[in-house]
Amino acid sequence: MFERERWFWEQRTYPSGVRPAPTHYQREWEQMKARAPLSAPKSAAWQQLGPTSWGTTSYNPGNGRVGCIAVAPLNNDVIYVGTPAGGLWRSADGGASWSAFGQNLPSIGVSGIALHPTDPQTIYIATGDGDSRDTYSIGVMKSSDGGSTWASTGLDWDTHQVRTTRKLIMHPTDPQVLFCAANNGLWRTVDEAATWQRVATGSFYDIEFKPGDPAVVYASTDQFWRSMDGGASFTQITSGVPAANLLVRIALAVSPDDPQMVYLLAGREDDGGFHGLFRSTNGGASFVQRSATPNILGYSDSGSDSGGQAWYDLAIAADPADANTIYIGGINVWKSIDGGTGWDISSMWTYDSGLGYTHADIHALEMVDGEVYCGSDGGLFRTSDGGFFWDDLSAGLNITQFYRLGVSTHAVDQVIAGAQDNGCIHLEGGGWTHVQGGDGMECISDPVDDQVFYCASQYGTIYRSDDAGYSFYGTSGAITEEGGWVTPYVMDASDHNTLYAGYVNLWRTDDGGTNWTALTNIGGQRKVTAVAVAPSDPQVILFCNNQALRRSTNGGNSFQVIGTGLPTLAITSIAIDPVDPDLMCVSLSGFLEGEKIYRSTNGGTSWSNISGNLPNVPANTIVFSGSNGGMYIGTDLGVFYRDDDLGNWQPFWQNMPNTIVMELEIDPTEQQLYAATYGRGIWRTPLFTPSNQAPVADFTATPLTLCPGDPVHFEDMALEAGPGWAWQFPGGTPSSSTDAEPDVVYPASGTFTASLTVSNAFGNDTYTTDITVAYTGERIDVDLVLDQYGKESSWSITDDIGNVVAYGGTYDGLLSGTMIAASTCLADGCYTFTMHDSYGDGMCCDNGNGSYSVSGNVLGQIATGGTFAMEQSTPFCVDNNVAVPAHTETTGVTVRTLDPNGLFALRTPDVNTTWTVYYAIGRRLFTSQSQGQEIHLDLRARATGSYIALSAQHGAVRLMRP
Repeated sequence: MFERERWFWEQRTYPSGVRPAPTHYQREWEQMKARAPLSAPKSAAWQQLGPTSWGTTSYNPGNGRVGCIAVAPLNNDVIYVGTPAGGLWRSADGGASWSAFGQNLPSIGVSGIALHPTDPQTIYIATGDGDSRDTYSIGVMKSSDGGSTWASTGLDWDTHQVRTTRKLIMHPTDPQVLFCAANNGLWRTVDEAATWQRVATGSFYDIEFKPGDPAVVYASTDQFWRSMDGGASFTQITSGVPAANLLVRIALAVSPDDPQMVYLLAGREDDGGFHGLFRSTNGGASFVQRSATPNILGYSDSGSDSGGQAWYDLAIAADPADANTIYIGGINVWKSIDGGTGWDISSMWTYDSGLGYTHADIHALEMVDGEVYCGSDGGLFRTSDGGFFWDDLSAGLNITQFYRLGVSTHAVDQVIAGAQDNGCIHLEGGGWTHVQGGDGMECISDPVDDQVFYCASQYGTIYRSDDAGYSFYGTSGAITEEGGWVTPYVMDASDHNTLYAGYVNLWRTDDGGTNWTALTNIGGQRKVTAVAVAPSDPQVILFCNNQALRRSTNGGNSFQVIGTGLPTLAITSIAIDPVDPDLMCVSLSGFLEGEKIYRSTNGGTSWSNISGNLPNVPANTIVFSGSNGGMYIGTDLGVFYRDDDLGNWQPFWQNMPNTIVMELEIDPTEQQLYAATYGRGIWRTPLFTPSNQAPVADFTATPLTLCPGDPVHFEDMALEAGPGWAWQFPGGTPSSSTDAEPDVVYPASGTFTASLTVSNAFGNDTYTTDITVAYTGERIDVDLVLDQYGKESSWSITDDIGNVVAYGGTYDGLLSGTMIAASTCLADGCYTFTMHDSYGDGMCCDNGNGSYSVSGNVLGQIATGGTFAMEQSTPFCVDNNVAVPAHTETTGVTVRTLDPNGLFALRTPDVNTTWTVYYAIGRRLFTSQSQGQEIHLDLRARATGSYIALSAQHGAVRLMRP
């Protein structure tokens, strides 16, 4: 796993280790958009600052990562690129300018693009980040209006685990047929993406049609696969292909110039370097190695080094007009004109090396009409002369993935910020300059000396500039520990030469970084995640890791653990009030509903939850505005604001694309709020200003399907309302409330009226609506006996489209033998219970006799176990209205397994037999009729478990989906 991926997900899944459903962000985003509309005075006014182009004093400039490229079949000036966190972009003028598409989608990455051959309005995208999982896949999306609006297709996931897609292709002559390569298989649709079938299992990276014969399809994992029936089934080809244990990944290339020729670019399993280039001249039936040297996947321009990053960057393209000419991408781009035997370097990852420049880490190569397009960690590049000169087409792509920023108080629009893949970048006078390489992290602009800037790279290497950012030198060499991927460090507001930096321990410098002293002596390897110093009292210092929040009131001479009452979630940032050092807030990552922001007014002795109406996504950053108790937070779904005059959090993301906000900073001179986003660059807006209008009342009620006796939870969603709530719940208990978030129990299923009245200094508003409550669910009980390592155990229940509907754990700090009891109420439907163990040794029996049991008050026992590896899943259905079909004796039926992953053939003596397939506990799945004597029942896309096929003539057949 990449360290940046580990950093990104560790805080979001701590401590359970369970990732959200792929549709979680989409659902939260839709709920936010459904709130009452904002009038103009209540809206933020975000404007993008870029970077959309660059200058450089460093060696790896770029705008951000491009993972896939598509050139329109009918117009080569129309180019699409997909980015890992900045969505889909289109140029209509050959790359001279760009426009963003799909801004109604949440925090989207794009890993595959498929364009209709004759209808430019039809576009498909595979979502997420296929190379590093920086963003979350929500399957394949389709636009029928040229990218203005997008809709989901039939490709969704049937587990709670986040999926990654790697490539999307369309049949060259039949646009109803598409293939999507993903980490959970190879998926095929024959009906314009309405439904999809998994035609091969495994972690797939690449797929190509045979030129001129689309009945032949090639695909790759760390092995090579071929289909001879249009992709309905695939067979592994091993002749001449290296063994799987030697390879981490294979990329494919074909050329219309020689349809029988297939290229395999293979990366090494052990170090990510070049294993070899292999070629088939018989349509993929067998392969011969063409070269194994030089190391064309490494950093060296001569290929004389070893290693590379084939697991992350691997691409190949063959010239459509000359099958012997191929280009490959790893760190650099290399070219061969003899079918992969000899190699010449075409572009170099350092600027300016004297060779053509394409930013390091090549993810996509496409060749169209003699031009080669290259997508890399720095953007989009193109060569029109066979690779001698490369043009940067990235100007206008606002796609930089920023971690942190530092805003200068000396000049307007002066910012220094740290970016993934693109180092540290300095904005001054409207232009962006790359000033430091590596992966850029936290940055600081000295508020006293306008010549001093600090920036950092991964793991805590801090640099300082004394000449306004034109040159930098290392200033953290005296620190003897390695920091986290994003290492926090802050400047003392009362002394600009004093900085605090968090590694395993907290360190301080009093001379601007020349000398450092450790203030703590904490053992282990857990890294500090956040640091803060009180602006009004430099004696007050806070820092935390995922285990403890610590506070000093004597300048760091001693620290006390505080945080009693905080949930066990990763703290992402700490903010201390500008005036009161005892007033502080922390933001929390994770997906625990209602656990986002906590506040203490007594120095951390006690805490109150002020999460209120925030969406259930990670909160990443918090900053006090300095007046009226105002504070802004940045989340995975934008920015929110509240102050002492407001009863809840106000959406403050208007005019900003839907994106992950990593850090917020206020320029008190400009009275502007700056945001560093992870995929859409740096943005700025004036601070919140009340509209001086009456509020707009609104609320939500959840859940509306629940077990008898369980309450409906009401949540205030009003806009610009002051504190104070007047609720009315006729027929409920209580019948009225003045709480911000009341819970109400209704006597039975039915439709009830609920209303909320809110007010501010300019008026009041009432919102009234009917809610329909259905008490139809079943209570599911989960009982655990922990083993010695409760911190490894967690569980989840997902519905039949992969949404996590309930989860628990991990159980860090609990002793072996501890019994855990949890329950949840599930509506009628089908679900999967999964028990997880993060280490992979189950709950029993090497480290204690742990076990789990799941039961329903109607279903009885659903699942038991304890001995498993990483996870163990059991499907079940809740349905009080459908009984399990009678299992009459089966007569005259022959069952054959066509695919061990769940494709079956049932043959009967008679013709046109109707079969109905049920889940094991009775819920109807689908009905189908045989054509002749045989029918194929495809369960490969369904959950693991037992199914029943029933016909009136032949009774029931039990089918097991492995």
